[in-house]
Amino acid sequence: MNDSRRIAFVVVLLVLLAGVTLWLLADDDGPVRGGGDAPVTAVGAVDDDSGREAPLDPQGREGAAARPLDVGTDVGTVADEIDEWGAPPFVRGHLTSNMNLDFSGMTVVLYDAEGGDVAWADARADGAFVIFHDAPLRGGWGVGTEAVDHDTGPALLSLLPAWSGDQADHSPDDPPVECELRVRTAPVVTGRVLDFVTGSPVEDAEISVGTNRTAFLLEDSFDETDLDGRYSVEVTGVPGDALYVSCRGWEYQAAVQGPFDIGDEDALRVDFRLAPTHVVSGTVVEAGTGRPVSMASLTLGSPLVAFEDNHTWDFTDDEGAFELEAEDLPLQGAWLHVEGLDDLGPAVVTMPAFDNAGRSAPLRVALGPLQTLHGHVTDDKGSPVADATLHLTFFQGWLGLDSGIYDQDFSDAGGAFSFALLNVPPEVGRLVVRADGYRPYSGPLTLVAQPDGDERGWTAAISLTRLVEDD
Repeated sequence: MNDSRRIAFVVVLLVLLAGVTLWLLADDDGPVRGGGDAPVTAVGAVDDDSGREAPLDPQGREGAAARPLDVGTDVGTVADEIDEWGAPPFVRGHLTSNMNLDFSGMTVVLYDAEGGDVAWADARADGAFVIFHDAPLRGGWGVGTEAVDHDTGPALLSLLPAWSGDQADHSPDDPPVECELRVRTAPVVTGRVLDFVTGSPVEDAEISVGTNRTAFLLEDSFDETDLDGRYSVEVTGVPGDALYVSCRGWEYQAAVQGPFDIGDEDALRVDFRLAPTHVVSGTVVEAGTGRPVSMASLTLGSPLVAFEDNHTWDFTDDEGAFELEAEDLPLQGAWLHVEGLDDLGPAVVTMPAFDNAGRSAPLRVALGPLQTLHGHVTDDKGSPVADATLHLTFFQGWLGLDSGIYDQDFSDAGGAFSFALLNVPPEVGRLVVRADGYRPYSGPLTLVAQPDGDERGWTAAISLTRLVEDD
């Protein structure tokens, strides 16, 4: 091989080596800037290890690579970079604690009003986090951490989820919601259960510690009382700002206490004195005439969703009379829903006071005429909104929870709607209106509707705001 061929061969080899080097460098994600802090990763679609959704880019495209964010000294720097990508943050804030914790990698989750996780991100070492989401959320959504065992070095420290909930309707084009999440240690709930009448200890009573926060309803902690009626429950998996402690015993009426906010405390004492099983009795009649209503359906329920499987059902007899027992259902704040036949509307009453023997004055429930809800759905310019879904649910004001009892309809081409209120009395109804391309409305029916004056109808005027379309 002559010198010119050798030179050409070396040049070609160098070019190939340079190409391979550039290809390897391009395939690397590159260093994470920010002085070694853990990157805040905004994600949303299914990570093979965690079971969560795979990362999305700020435009919401599934399968996009999770690019480390350029984390500066504050949350605003993170938000600015997301803005440069074309998607403003949905929510941002900090994790705090009374302990000296490194929050690196602690997951912060965005939950919708039904408790489903819709987006999540990992916090920085100093607790800063930012989450984006590309769809509006109706009121009742929240942000929280997951329950974790935090490695402090000498031992693992069990931490409760932090929570900031009951947020108002929010859309991606709104300014980001700012929130602070307080991380707390898992407390121990102790107490004693006694018979209300005799004062003797109640053995084998079931103790449950949970919350009304929709995202954590399945995370109750349990124990049973010993021979002396004592119990001890280490709380796990639920936020510490709204704890409910319930107690059930054989042939006793279930009871519940709460909500409790434990703050930064690591212990809580809750004692119970259980009364005999209560009997709810009464009659159902027609309003105005006083005639008994037979075959009226009755549902005895609790505003605590954790007890929704313990609803009691029955029907009135030929004289309109009824008797209901529900020993597993705490009657604090409990409700009785009554639904008649033919042209009679529904009614909802709350439980009366009971004496120590489990007795109360009989209820008398009067059913009025069946009512309708009618009106129009328009946009903010007064134009009709077609095919809007109107969902009216029996709203339990004590804890703000959906009972599962509802009426529903859709607006026509002119935005008009009209439907009978077969299940929900308008005074206790909560209306949710949704339509594609519009911000949903959610609120008590009485805020947007007025009675017609003939006791047979309500008129509602619903105005929806059109969502800002992306360029």
